[in-house]
Amino acid sequence: MRHSATDLAGVLTTAVRSGRRGVEGLLRATPDLPAALLRRRPVPPEVRADLRLLAGRAPAHAGRRSGSGRADGAPSHSASVMRSTRRPMVP
Repeated sequence: MRHSATDLAGVLTTAVRSGRRGVEGLLRATPDLPAALLRRRPVPPEVRADLRLLAGRAPAHAGRRSGSGRADGAPSHSASVMRSTRRPMVP
């Protein structure tokens, strides 16, 4: 349950358009919905913006600067995770 309400319609549409397996998946997931809503941990907006950039779509708001972290100049969470998980190359 990490998608925002605005992204949910697209996720549901994609599942339904994928055919019988997508619809079956939705039907299997439906009983878990109340518990998922109670434990909901949405993806932060700056991480969603990074995901949109990686997918080749435009960022959500115009205040974001290309190539930097968040609009305020601080690195996004995903950028700090990438830096912390990078390993030096061994020859």
